[in-house]
Amino acid sequence: FSPDAIVIVDADGLVRECNPKAELMLQTLITSEDHAPLRELLCTAHRQLFDVAWQQVVTGDPVAHLATPTGQDGGSVHPLDLTVASIRSGTMLVGAVVILRGEPGHHSVKPAVPALTEAPTRTDALSAPLTSEFDGPAGLPGRRWLQRHLSGPRAEGMERAIAVFDIDGFAKVITTFGPDAAGALLTRFGELLKSLETPGAFAHLEGDTFVWTVDSADPVAGLDECIALLGNALKEPLQVGGDHGWLTLKMGLATTGLAEGGDLLAAARDALLVAKQQSSPSAIYYNKSMEASATSSFRLASDLHHAIEHDELRLHYQPIMDFATNEIAGVEALVRWERPGVGLLAPGEFIDAAERTGQIVPLGNWVMRTACNNALRLGAHSGGPRTMSINLSANQLRDPGLIDTLRDAIVEGHCAPSTIVIEVTESVLLHDLKMVATSLEAIKALDVGLDLDDFGTGYSSLQYLRDLPIDRLKVDQGFVAG
Repeated sequence: FSPDAIVIVDADGLVRECNPKAELMLQTLITSEDHAPLRELLCTAHRQLFDVAWQQVVTGDPVAHLATPTGQDGGSVHPLDLTVASIRSGTMLVGAVVILRGEPGHHSVKPAVPALTEAPTRTDALSAPLTSEFDGPAGLPGRRWLQRHLSGPRAEGMERAIAVFDIDGFAKVITTFGPDAAGALLTRFGELLKSLETPGAFAHLEGDTFVWTVDSADPVAGLDECIALLGNALKEPLQVGGDHGWLTLKMGLATTGLAEGGDLLAAARDALLVAKQQSSPSAIYYNKSMEASATSSFRLASDLHHAIEHDELRLHYQPIMDFATNEIAGVEALVRWERPGVGLLAPGEFIDAAERTGQIVPLGNWVMRTACNNALRLGAHSGGPRTMSINLSANQLRDPGLIDTLRDAIVEGHCAPSTIVIEVTESVLLHDLKMVATSLEAIKALDVGLDLDDFGTGYSSLQYLRDLPIDRLKVDQGFVAG
């Protein structure tokens, strides 16, 4: 008679056999016809313990060994020592032997969920990670689990595949609805991922970035299956509290074969960077050329940060002509970058990188301060005030510090607000129109001019123009060419 409760479950976690001690501990009589899910025979606290151990075995660990801490909740949760040892046919999981030590109870314990701890004495082969590895939204495995899993061995003949994906427009959720709503969205999305039936495993990497990974003889087919699975799951809106909305994802995909022995996670993230540059939801497979591109992009972003801090930016001034008098009525400030070792770069060579890396706000602040400081001097050379036009991007309009920065720049430059003109492109109306209108009204309240550039490119309507405090339109050159 074994002193331990022993339960044999199949690949779905259904009980197939158990010894009398197991029936005593689970407080139920199990027959060969029952095939009950073992987790449902456990109390709430021990069910969580089993779920963690089962997830480890399903994702490749031969043995998972966990224990509840003693003395939690005033003794309302019975201590349990749990071992789950996988049974495999080749690499396929066909079942597991579950060993229970303790008095888990079933009906008599309160449904408190203790924090899980590692069993106090374990050999390396039997030890399992702390539950800090399962710190993702809704209890998904987190970065520590992912790193351990990706560094682990693969079965012979198997390739490892990974998909890294994040939620389109998540930053807008934070700025529009606040961090609490964004956190609730991540939790709900984590619950959705946990509910999906897949041969692989989902994990949380950081922020709104998640990962799916699987070991397979046909990794590309596995990734295609993951894409289809997520696509079908997101056909319905995601409910968060009383609100709901549709989510779209950008995905970077990689396999050990495509990565050619390199860092699999880094390869998938390189592919994700490419996918995020696409205008529509997309899934991009990694190829070796992305590594050089990603390295170049990283270096560009790093150098740009240095440029802002170390006076490498320059302003060039493009004249604005008054055709009635054939005189210069004002100038438009255009930024250039004197990049060491490269030379003078035009905006098209670095503005996109600034937008992607979040450096457009500090870069734009530098432009505002410098242009305002030079506005008075440029006007003095012409014998009277000239307008100074300054371009703002959609990301700058979302910056909560924009109005204070602009006001301070005007004061520090000792220039009349009426000589400053802020330009936004018509494409900013693609973004949150309510936010754009609020920002433009606040800008206009400073008594500066407001121009809409590239008008006629197809994004807005005359109705929008009536509702926005626009002073002038700059018609797209396509209307006047030829």
